[in-house]
Amino acid sequence: KIQYYNKSCNFYIENFKVRFSNHHGILNQTLSNNVTYVNVDSSYTGRSGISIGIFSNLTVSNSRFDHNGMISTVRADYSGIQLSGTTNSTITNNVVSNGNNDSGINIKAASNSNLISNNIVFNNSQHGIDISTSSLNNTVYNNTFYNNGEQGINIESTSTGNIVKNNIMANNQAYQLSVFDSGSVTGLVLDNNAFYFSNASTNMIRYAGSFYSMNSFST
Repeated sequence: KIQYYNKSCNFYIENFKVRFSNHHGILNQTLSNNVTYVNVDSSYTGRSGISIGIFSNLTVSNSRFDHNGMISTVRADYSGIQLSGTTNSTITNNVVSNGNNDSGINIKAASNSNLISNNIVFNNSQHGIDISTSSLNNTVYNNTFYNNGEQGINIESTSTGNIVKNNIMANNQAYQLSVFDSGSVTGLVLDNNAFYFSNASTNMIRYAGSFYSMNSFST
């Protein structure tokens, strides 16, 4: 694994592979900034593929994260890409797939003003992307989320001001989009997203405690 703590700044890391770590594949935490990961393959780890905490100005691009958290014997909070307390960062052009123990991408714990764009996220155990615990003003743009075990996109726990635009959500097993609580509706922008489920009569959207088919949903 790769592990950085305490004010790790101004790194550019490219072209490496992490496999079969019992811990996170990459762990980068505590008051760090200006770190870029390009063309990383972090897979088959005991915890998250990459776990970032208390961080600003991170970039993760053109990378692959799969089968992470799979050594754990219980469903735990381990994802392909996990941001906690992370701000002003970009997650773009990644493939996050195949049984990451929690969500493909997990944005939590006041992770604010991040851009999640052009990622392909599929076959994860829970959500394609989960935005939670007061994570504000994030933009989820032009991604594809499909065949995930629960929601394609899940927003919850008073996570306000998020923008969800130009995404494809297809055949996720619970809902294609879930805005779980009314506290997450404030400032939410939903624009030009595409929804598909093979059973067209199934409700595709959960929005602040109500349930909708594609034809019945509007904001």
